[in-house]
Amino acid sequence: MTLEHLHEGEHSKILYDKKKNILRKYPTRHLELGVLYREAYWTWQFYLGGVIDRDGSLVRSSLGEPLTAENLPGNLDVQIYRILLALAEKNCRHNNIQPDNLLVDRKRQLKLIDFAWATWTDEEIPSTWPSDLGSGFKGPDGFSDEYSLRASLDCVAGQVG
Repeated sequence: MTLEHLHEGEHSKILYDKKKNILRKYPTRHLELGVLYREAYWTWQFYLGGVIDRDGSLVRSSLGEPLTAENLPGNLDVQIYRILLALAEKNCRHNNIQPDNLLVDRKRQLKLIDFAWATWTDEEIPSTWPSDLGSGFKGPDGFSDEYSLRASLDCVAGQVG
């Protein structure tokens, strides 16, 4: 199995098997807070895929490539609306939208990933969760998926070299 190392952050490591078109995510922190369960549950709700493997990783087919200024879709308002509508229809609040959590598929559609910190819309954010959740993309009044999504897209658009 040839795995390409895509991302290693403070909370997880993501590997990609190009041959099988499979992503394998290893949560590295906060397992006691249920991040693996939430990731698997919400990934299944949105993309009908993802299983927890024997090694404790979440495995699913790849949904696209990382979002960059070069592959940023042109119809962003429509795509923002589509993502926010999908979240509302599932009663989901992502709570951690940032550029690393946005992919673009072959049809140039945005895909939201990494649901480890997602909650039901009426669920309070537990006080035990990391205070830096949402990093620099959290709204001025706290968590707002719309604010975070727009801020993330603005950040990516500003990276045009």
